[in-house]
Amino acid sequence: MGFELTDVELAFIKEQPIGRLATASPSGAPDVASALAIYRRSLGVFLLGGQGIERTRRYHNARRNPQASLVFDAISWEPYELRGVKVAGSIGVHVADDEINLGTMGVSLLVLRPERKWTWGLEEPAFDEQGVFRLHVDGGDARPV
Repeated sequence: MGFELTDVELAFIKEQPIGRLATASPSGAPDVASALAIYRRSLGVFLLGGQGIERTRRYHNARRNPQASLVFDAISWEPYELRGVKVAGSIGVHVADDEINLGTMGVSLLVLRPERKWTWGLEEPAFDEQGVFRLHVDGGDARPV
């Protein structure tokens, strides 16, 4: 079965369009940066772009190391709730064309093709009655962390 996001996950991501993109250099040095990410359901990819993206570390990392993660999360204080979606997969640099674009043709984009996902707090509280954090992996049952 291929990668899919549920309607609940998609609605949450739409509410939190700014995610945190984690990339790594070829030597494994990590980098995390805030990024506007738009999910194209028809293609099954996240598109990430912005002015001057060619000058960013995430752009250069994506060109040399194709692994990345993207996290969307939120916190509420009263009542205390954590919610989130994390995806991981391959990332590459593409030039916007008729199929893959964010509205401007010919500019560079990062395209993340998710292969795995983790979610918490979307359909049930992230913490159980004993205070144990529950994580759903690839759409499966919650497991304690």
